[in-house]
Amino acid sequence: MKEEQKAVLRSELHTRKKDLQNLLSGSDYKVIKCAEDKARGVAKANLPYDIDELHAQRQAWRDEINQIEADIAQLESMEEEEDGGVHDIEE
Repeated sequence: MKEEQKAVLRSELHTRKKDLQNLLSGSDYKVIKCAEDKARGVAKANLPYDIDELHAQRQAWRDEINQIEADIAQLESMEEEEDGGVHDIEE
């Protein structure tokens, strides 16, 4: 893979990861609202959001983030192998 292609791929991976993290953060209030209502004794059926669906969606986002992190690590490993694993250290 060419350097330019790697740079584009790396950028796309980081962008997607950030988007997913924003989706998780953006749905935190739903989890908090359900937790507050549950603590007040509200029945699961009466929670403001479908907690099972919410959990499944958030877990899917987490799983995708984990895969992206593995892809980034693999890309970095490939780059190190191509560089011979030698990097200059500035003092």
